[in-house]
Amino acid sequence: MRSLNAFCLLLALLLTARAVDADPIVLDDCDSAAAWTAEASDGVSIRLSDDTRAGARCLRIDFDFHRGAGFCVFRRPIDVKFPARYRLRFNICGEAPSNNFELKLIDPSGDNVWWHNRRAFEFPREWTTLTTRSSHVEFAWGPAGAESRLERARAIE
Repeated sequence: MRSLNAFCLLLALLLTARAVDADPIVLDDCDSAAAWTAEASDGVSIRLSDDTRAGARCLRIDFDFHRGAGFCVFRRPIDVKFPARYRLRFNICGEAPSNNFELKLIDPSGDNVWWHNRRAFEFPREWTTLTTRSSHVEFAWGPAGAESRLERARAIE
């Protein structure tokens, strides 16, 4: 069965420090797809575009796993120094079957990746805020090794 699946990110991909008085850093307000790139494995298509949901501009991601397996990635370059404790927040809504939803942070070398993998993620049909705390982000792969800490990122996926 072939179906087109889509979801949208809305308003802000925010980085907030643990300190109560810390101002949030807006990494992307998701109002333009121009800053993002997309790639997919063979048999998977992905398209990024601008959209409007509930009166707000957002980033729309359309994808289709034609063969049933593979990956699709959307990436934005960033240059962020991470404090010891932080939270990443964004709003999401969509229509898609459950799937792994991975938030990845890539260090300046491009060789080391930290992630939070939401396995069997159920895409919410209504806008929902997702928060990823630094304690949920773990080293995924790369030469830095599992004992390393994410200090700076050059891209988010």
